[in-house]
Amino acid sequence: MGKEGTVLYINKAAGELLEYWGIKEGEKVPQSLRHSIKRVLSRNEPKNLEIQAGETTYTAVVYPFPEGDYVDLQGVDISFRAFAEEKLRKKERQYLSLSSLGRISITCKDVQTILEESALLIAQGLDADFSRILELMPDGNFILRAGYGWENDLKGNIIITGKEKSQAGYTLFSRKPVVLKDIETETRFEFTEFLRRHGVVSGVTVLIGAINKPFGIIEVYNTGKREFTVNDIDFLNSAAFLLSGIIERLQAEEELTIHQHELEKLVERRTLEYTEATESLSREIAERNKIEKILRNNLKFLETLLNTIHVPVYYKDNEGRYLGCNNILTKQVFGREKEEIIGKIFPEVYAGSPAELSLEIHESDLELLQKGGSDNYEKELMCADGTKRNFLVNREIFSDDEGTRNLVAVMLDVTELRKIENKLKNNVHFLETLLDNIPSPVFQRDLNETYVNCNKSFARQIMGLPKEGVIGGSFVEFQKRVPKELSEIYHKHDRKLIETGEVIITKPRWSVPTACKEISFSTKLPTRTVLGK
Repeated sequence: MGKEGTVLYINKAAGELLEYWGIKEGEKVPQSLRHSIKRVLSRNEPKNLEIQAGETTYTAVVYPFPEGDYVDLQGVDISFRAFAEEKLRKKERQYLSLSSLGRISITCKDVQTILEESALLIAQGLDADFSRILELMPDGNFILRAGYGWENDLKGNIIITGKEKSQAGYTLFSRKPVVLKDIETETRFEFTEFLRRHGVVSGVTVLIGAINKPFGIIEVYNTGKREFTVNDIDFLNSAAFLLSGIIERLQAEEELTIHQHELEKLVERRTLEYTEATESLSREIAERNKIEKILRNNLKFLETLLNTIHVPVYYKDNEGRYLGCNNILTKQVFGREKEEIIGKIFPEVYAGSPAELSLEIHESDLELLQKGGSDNYEKELMCADGTKRNFLVNREIFSDDEGTRNLVAVMLDVTELRKIENKLKNNVHFLETLLDNIPSPVFQRDLNETYVNCNKSFARQIMGLPKEGVIGGSFVEFQKRVPKELSEIYHKHDRKLIETGEVIITKPRWSVPTACKEISFSTKLPTRTVLGK
């Protein structure tokens, strides 16, 4: 390209970029690139650029040829890397949303609060503009229980009919996720003025709860056209499954509390009746039989509830023998029937290796049964399908009516989470190593003038300190190392940077711990980054 931005020569690959810009060989490139050309020629040094052309991302370098008043641009398509990074960030965001929802379910006992937090976390996990949680009413209609992105004070005031062709009604009828690609071309169901007023264009809905007895519907909407991926729908199904389990658990706890109060009142009433007449004995026996039936039903309900939990759960007696467990433990970990597990200890049913691990886990359970309380630990186990998986095991001791200690444990599969953590740690280590190997001083300071990061060159050459002695400190703490006039320049430039966002380059002179006498600084938002050379 010439110094005015005229394209002098292109290869075949560059033709796609020019086609996106709508120009041909012999015409000028966009204005933003012309500024870079002038800068490269004036400074006689190459410049790195990142060029976005629709869905394609290029990383490019502009080389100067001052003697000919032209530059050479060479680029590489990095769209796949950008896509992979975005996919990883999206997956991490969804894992964090599900993790937060799990933590809320443990600490919060109010259903409405959990629904409102869930609506927010679901929208954040999918980066959606709107979300709604609808509860199915006995008459077949839906009521809005919680939402994100809508007008205020709408909870309980919005009724969506399930009998007509609404998306919620269609989802309830089809019993599977329903994707809305474009509200203007959709013919399967109708849309309310409420959705159109908010500019809804695309979305997806899933069922909350069991197919034969659903709690309601989760709806996620966007104001633009969006292709919802399989991973997006899997995340939404996972959130719906987790939310369903939370609601069922809270309802079960509420029901058990009601039964407990009823039982206490019943015992008190029957005690008084014993003193009145012997005739009350027959009535008492009948009532006790009724209570036993309720308790048996409750026990059956709790066993069913245990099997709906999508993580391995078990409980043991004081000798470490299995008293009960859910189906996912028997199938995923042991690969055995439940009858083969109940009454046995871990080494007798675990087919994984080595044998020392089985004995270690069994002895650990006995130790906790002895001392009481609760704890958690992480173990890698060979599962029934031959794969090794990491489990975070949360254990707690409880006592029965006779004071005998028992153990209950929940095994959370954190295999994928650990893989993501290892990748992130490697990336952080790589970036820290890369930063420390840059010979030029580099530091990062936030708007409170606290040093967030720096490389070894900055710490040693400029501050005369180890890197650990700089990070976390403030500019005020190190002010004695900088002349007063330089401090005033910094504050003046900081204010200008915050107000305008312009890049600031200064060349102050002062004595530093090394032989360096002249430092050139380039500063930009959002954090104050200084590149010295």
